[in-house]
Amino acid sequence: QGWAVPAAGPITDGFGSRPSPGGVGSTYHMGIDIGASCNSPIYAAYGGTVIYAGPNGSYGNFVLIDNGGGINTGYAHIRDGGILVGIGQSVSAGQPIARVGTTGASTGCHLHYEVRVNGNKIDGIPFMRDRQAPLG
Repeated sequence: QGWAVPAAGPITDGFGSRPSPGGVGSTYHMGIDIGASCNSPIYAAYGGTVIYAGPNGSYGNFVLIDNGGGINTGYAHIRDGGILVGIGQSVSAGQPIARVGTTGASTGCHLHYEVRVNGNKIDGIPFMRDRQAPLG
């Protein structure tokens, strides 16, 4: 089974440098923000094993999936009570794993989606497009 889009909605922030909140300096955004509505479903982008599911600092409630081959996908700002999977659980592409929220360092409901390759966070937009699951 191929890759799946992790949430429905437009891309509201891309990967890389951006002005920091408050407009002083800049920060480096390590994922892709998808403007999904509150409580809407978040789907596993690819099959794998859940390796983290719970609160995680500025990510708020967070799920991390080991997709094999050195690839991990992360899903942040999940609503309280909105994590639908547990550590060690196998998931398939397109399976609902959580509900969109605004926990952690977030100013409104959205999904912060990360792709990590061998531990390095990469731009998920070309990565997902190359796998026929374009974001946004």
